[in-house]
Amino acid sequence: MFDVGFWELVVVALVTLIVVGPERLPGLARTAGAWLRRMRVFMQTVKDDIDREMEEGGEGASREFQDLKQEFSNLRQEFSRYSREAWNRNILEEEQGQEEGSGSGSGDAGPEGSGEEAPEAGGKPAPELPAPPGPEAGGEPAGGEGDSSPDRDTR
Repeated sequence: MFDVGFWELVVVALVTLIVVGPERLPGLARTAGAWLRRMRVFMQTVKDDIDREMEEGGEGASREFQDLKQEFSNLRQEFSRYSREAWNRNILEEEQGQEEGSGSGSGDAGPEGSGEEAPEAGGKPAPELPAPPGPEAGGEPAGGEGDSSPDRDTR
């Protein structure tokens, strides 16, 4: 780390001997040793605490992560089920509304403007999907402001 060799330690010891003096050098060595020992004990305690927390926390965190993952999976499945049920209910309501409305001659214009809806290959009219809110419904156009492309259907 510091790359201190033998001769560097000898120089530090001689400078310390000259500055402190031979009378106080043994006391200084004992004090320095005590501080080094305390620092090592403190560092080992911190290291042991971190290791223990990693072992205990690792299992707990993994268990919590698995619980959260399972909960999100359950919520996703529940949301998918509710979405499908709502979609199917909406389709059924539209089909029932079309069956009731087709007998009264509601005058829904098809794509050609003939007054009749174009039937699907099976003979039944295709259920219309609800259109996203556009400028006539009070909402913004899908492309943002200034989107006036002529090929875009705004129904």
